[in-house]
Amino acid sequence: MNLGMTPSTHPIATLEAIDQPIDASPSPLVTGVEQTLACGFERSGIGLHSGIPVTVRVLPEQAGRGRYFVRVDQPDQPEIPAQIAQVSQTLLSTELAVGDATVRTVEHLLAALVGMGIDNARIELDGAEVPLLDGSAWGWVEAIAHVGVQPQAVDRPLKLDLSTHLGV
Repeated sequence: MNLGMTPSTHPIATLEAIDQPIDASPSPLVTGVEQTLACGFERSGIGLHSGIPVTVRVLPEQAGRGRYFVRVDQPDQPEIPAQIAQVSQTLLSTELAVGDATVRTVEHLLAALVGMGIDNARIELDGAEVPLLDGSAWGWVEAIAHVGVQPQAVDRPLKLDLSTHLGV
């Protein structure tokens, strides 16, 4: 079944049969270097709010690119950075947007990436909503732990700008 996903040059791990225990402990954030996935992975499911099936591919990305979504179902395949400036609404879920391109229900996937220490990832999806999976971040954490984390040769910026969050 072709869901409109374009072929990728990244290797994709098969996650259907993870039958051994995995170490889902967070990647050490104290390394001070950016990290990406050691290999890409793919998950499919149903959008919580839309009820529409969607496939997501999470792929390694070069240092400095950050985490961003790519709507591969749209002709121009727009990129939507996973940044606070891209938040377009938060009613029942967080929606990110660039122009007319949106992606919704991003919280669990992004929480898993951050919690596992992934700074750089290309997140391709063939619909407007990240699938719910089991309703938690666990399915994403499990997939990230299964494929592994790859340190990159770029220092991680260690800064916290509280003015953005606290209005100071």
